[in-house]
Amino acid sequence: MHRVKVHLTIRVICTSFLASIIVAFLAGRWASVYIAYFQDIKSKYIKPRYKDLHVQQQFETIPSKSRRGDLIQEKMEMMSPSYEIYNEAFVHPIMLTHNNTRRVAIIGEDQMDFSLQEILKHKTVDMVTYIDVGESLNANTKWSDCTNLVGSTTALCREDSRVDVIKEKNVTSWLSSKFSQSMEHESSDKNLEKFDVLFLDAVSQLKETGKNIDVLVESLYNALSTNGMIALQLGSILDKDVMRQKPDLINLFVKAGFKSIHDYTEKYNLSDSWNIVILLKDRNDRVNWYANIPITNVLIHKRIYQTKSSSAALRHFDGATMKGFQVPPKFLENEYCMRDPRPSECGKNEIKKRVDAPLSSFVVQNSTIGEGSGRGLFAKVDIKTGSTIGLKESLFPVYLPAITWDLINTYYEKFNETDARKFYNYVEGYGWESDWSGNIPSAFVEPNFLTYVNHGCNGSNNVDYSEMYEIKMQMKPDLTEQNTEPSDFGLLATKSIIYSPYRDRHVFHEEVKSDIVVKDIVAGEEVFSDYLFYTTENQAEFYKEAQHLKGLCNGEEVGLVTQKELSHQD
Repeated sequence: MHRVKVHLTIRVICTSFLASIIVAFLAGRWASVYIAYFQDIKSKYIKPRYKDLHVQQQFETIPSKSRRGDLIQEKMEMMSPSYEIYNEAFVHPIMLTHNNTRRVAIIGEDQMDFSLQEILKHKTVDMVTYIDVGESLNANTKWSDCTNLVGSTTALCREDSRVDVIKEKNVTSWLSSKFSQSMEHESSDKNLEKFDVLFLDAVSQLKETGKNIDVLVESLYNALSTNGMIALQLGSILDKDVMRQKPDLINLFVKAGFKSIHDYTEKYNLSDSWNIVILLKDRNDRVNWYANIPITNVLIHKRIYQTKSSSAALRHFDGATMKGFQVPPKFLENEYCMRDPRPSECGKNEIKKRVDAPLSSFVVQNSTIGEGSGRGLFAKVDIKTGSTIGLKESLFPVYLPAITWDLINTYYEKFNETDARKFYNYVEGYGWESDWSGNIPSAFVEPNFLTYVNHGCNGSNNVDYSEMYEIKMQMKPDLTEQNTEPSDFGLLATKSIIYSPYRDRHVFHEEVKSDIVVKDIVAGEEVFSDYLFYTTENQAEFYKEAQHLKGLCNGEEVGLVTQKELSHQD
């Protein structure tokens, strides 16, 4: 009977081990988590040969018996592989998003030592101000070890020459005394120089600050440089109180002046995920946040120190991981869209309820605009006002990330080779640039023959991007390329969205735009859109494009595609 139990126990262990290995190979990034899981199973069936004296010694000095259980549990969680994964996910996305992170601040309790370890892996970092608001587990904490890190001057990360540790419970008061709103320019005093990136443990600070959260938020904003950013550790997605406070907290940061806010989640331990929010003072600095996988990997290679042992400096973070954080999980979108009042962009789901005219309802022919005007799109059937056009077939456009499109432009201008010229003319002639990724524009092209829809001169368009059409009708209904002024670029500001998980999850769909029929179209009629707000880079480019459209409509200029075809260029 006992042999049967022993055999069953061995079989359970072997099965668990094999299952762990298989899962680890299928999900390499989480391999260490599942190995930890196997160790937990193993401990249930096999008596340990020895006690872990190293772990035991770390708990010898504990300041308060009442907190002993909580502290030990907290410490054990932090020693788990999933916590290592979490800290890489917390630190590196925003560090790589900033172009030159020299000065960094950390605000939180001593568990933020793990974040400090990750921050010091970056070559650009000159100084880290660590504002420790908690009670250390012991005087010489070894929660983060910089022994193996090239560039570190000591084994203990806190004692690195670049780190200045400050014990301070009242963060708001400390920040206000150092950085005030009246400081318009960067200080020449290095101790007063503002921070490029700030890491905040909001879990501890929300409880500590209480009702004065707005004062803390303003102090945080004033402590940042012109291109400053904050990584906010918001806490468990299972914490209903934190999630309930989140909308008001985000609104405070928007009110303070932050121009771009995004959030994502990462595993904190095997049973819970935490919500991380990044806040940017300047929306133009989003280029690296939206970088593609190869570009992020290049940034990691350039900006992360190697290890002395030649092992990987980052074990759980790479370009593919960063790409995943750009699209928040579905539940964050649902949480956002269930707010009262409901955010306006969430209502765009109602477009799906409209009657959609499929691509089979259209045909490509020579445009009626005039000689040399190229091709145009014509309706084969009558289409009623309010219908969408090719919605289901237009969800995934041709997309060129900002840095990719910038490289193509540079390559084309420098070498002007045939292959580069063909592709450049295709994107330039049939696509459009967008500023959604920051100060370097990205590029999009319609994925089908809807790209042949021409601009409707003098307000003759019969389709329009639904959101901009509503804004124009409310604010300047007679606006056309003929009477556009530079100040009309301000109409775009009315649709600027600072924080929207919905938008972050539907960027491609938003950029393709759901064109709505604004005037009945009869069979045989050409389809015209309004190109006026297709250029969103800046006011100067907007007005330049408006004048170009005016020249086309008045017969004074011809489009790029027509130019190339008339000159027989590719």
